Amino acid sequence: MINCLNRRIIAAVAAAATSIIIPVTASYAQLETPTDVVAAQLRRQGLPCTAPQPAVRDHKRSTPNMAVWTVRCDEASYRVTLVPKLAAKVERADDKEE
Repeated sequence: MINCLNRRIIAAVAAAATSIIIPVTASYAQLETPTDVVAAQLRRQGLPCTAPQPAVRDHKRSTPNMAVWTVRCDEASYRVTLVPKLAAKVERADDKEE
């Protein structure tokens, strides 16, 4: 009897937690696109980036520990090199190279 009651309580708690956690996780996944991350990094480093277009990964310049992205904002196009735990390296991207 007690074992059955414990199982029901655990199942109810698990169902309640799942109904809370899954929508929150899904909403965070929608907010953190590569474009959002790159544009936020540009802004943190003092560069304007309004209305960013989708960021494009530069696979030729990227390495396993360094991601290179190109993003076009209203103000300019930027090539952004992201390295964990370091400030991004930002260059103006020439439209001819893209």
